[in-house]
Amino acid sequence: MAAVLASLVVVLVTPALRAQASLTSIAPLQGPVGATVTLTGSGFTGASAVRFAGHDAAFRVVGDDQVSAVVPPGAETGSVEIDTVDGSLLSPDRFLVQPNVLLIVTDDQRWDTVVSMPRVQSDIAGQGVSFANMFVTNPLCCPSRATLLTGRYSHSTGVWSNKAPFGGFTTFEDDDTVATALDAEGYRTGMFGKYLNQYTATGGTYVPPGWDRWRAFLNGGYFDYTLSLDGISQESYGSAPEDYSTDVLADQAAGFIQDTSPQDPLLVWFAPLAPHEPFIPAPRHVGTLAGLAAWRPPSYNEPDVSDKPFYIRNAPRLSTDRQAEIDALRQAQLETLMAVDDAVAQLLTTLAVMGRLEDTLIVFTSDNGYLWGEHRRAGKVVPYEESIRVPLTIRWDRLPGTAPTRTRLVQNLDIAPTILDAAEATLPGVEGESLLPLLNGATGAWRSQMLFEHYGEGAPSYCAIRTKDLLFVHYRTGEEEFYRLATDPYERMNRIASTTAAERIASLRDAARARCNPLPPDMTPF
Repeated sequence: MAAVLASLVVVLVTPALRAQASLTSIAPLQGPVGATVTLTGSGFTGASAVRFAGHDAAFRVVGDDQVSAVVPPGAETGSVEIDTVDGSLLSPDRFLVQPNVLLIVTDDQRWDTVVSMPRVQSDIAGQGVSFANMFVTNPLCCPSRATLLTGRYSHSTGVWSNKAPFGGFTTFEDDDTVATALDAEGYRTGMFGKYLNQYTATGGTYVPPGWDRWRAFLNGGYFDYTLSLDGISQESYGSAPEDYSTDVLADQAAGFIQDTSPQDPLLVWFAPLAPHEPFIPAPRHVGTLAGLAAWRPPSYNEPDVSDKPFYIRNAPRLSTDRQAEIDALRQAQLETLMAVDDAVAQLLTTLAVMGRLEDTLIVFTSDNGYLWGEHRRAGKVVPYEESIRVPLTIRWDRLPGTAPTRTRLVQNLDIAPTILDAAEATLPGVEGESLLPLLNGATGAWRSQMLFEHYGEGAPSYCAIRTKDLLFVHYRTGEEEFYRLATDPYERMNRIASTTAAERIASLRDAARARCNPLPPDMTPF
């Protein structure tokens, strides 16, 4: 009889020890891979598994009403599932897996120079996607960077040039940028390197909204430069090999990655000076490319520019000495990129060590291109291919393993919306398009035309439209250019007077009128 009573006591008491399993909430509702998430409910004693979108997570049963789980590699946004003694339960709310973001923005790097960067090729392009037709809307440093920060054209940001009154840091409205949008979503954000031209005017005491770590050039240089440290202090560097700015910035960015809590997703904006003038390679790379073959494409030192606008016609042919100077600066530019390649390797290694690499959106691009003697010029700002075309390669291990090269027409205007889309963040006024559909292999409708606009710094102001095969340019002088790129990729024959193309030219002119609005400050309606 005693045994029977004892068994009855067990039967009556045991149900009170463990409640029926339920999953009532998860906290936080978003975070990166590696973040710890708390599941709250009941009946968790004896739980056998926790999954994020089907991926098994390491977990610990804290008590019958609480489980702690770590967001596992490969996890994607969706419900959290827990296997209990009573069965599997799904969270009532989805968990947003926030990718880390590493944006690498070089300075004056044309699209065809990534071949000199083996780690970018192998570790980003080789495991991601490259865009063969990537262009900037305004081929000048400050306006292009304002576009990268906002996803907006120069005619919308008001940043047309590198200096006031129509450009530079003081012109830029910084209340709504990628940094503010991601910061509002819990990202820890860091800027390392070149921000906007004329930031020096602040004395380094100003940190734009949205940035948690601030290591911006006050006076940019490869040596003998000064960085603003979070707007609180400054740090100056000398001319020793260890002061080389690309290396210093890489160390600063790597340290930022290392000291960020695994609970926080990261935005790292890495913006070295290279390969901008004065074209000084790291000491370890000086002379590495000695003997580099001279650059002599068909448009080099163009002999007949009678079809070009006056600012091109007025330029003399390159002298032998000038040609040698451009050859030397080209070699030096490419050698400066070697330290950037080293920095990329360092940053990716740091992300891997910290368990972040597998879910980091990595974007490599530049603010504008650079001419090496084409059309008798060295530099940027002009609407020709070498100036407006830049590299773009993106790696995100969530992406499907599809074709490694995309040929759609994309622009720096699209970088901000791509980052925002990946992070599920919002920003008002964005005019570009997210590249995530293209990265995921979408083949639907996409832009067939691109707008370019520039305010007279180094070239007359212009509005231009480029398609896959055509380029139309209208200058403030009234001069125009029209090139058939399929048969004239080096833009040597201006066909603006072609009667057979008159209808097509008129259509492109109309597009330029409609889209370049408002016009650059010194242009009149055309």
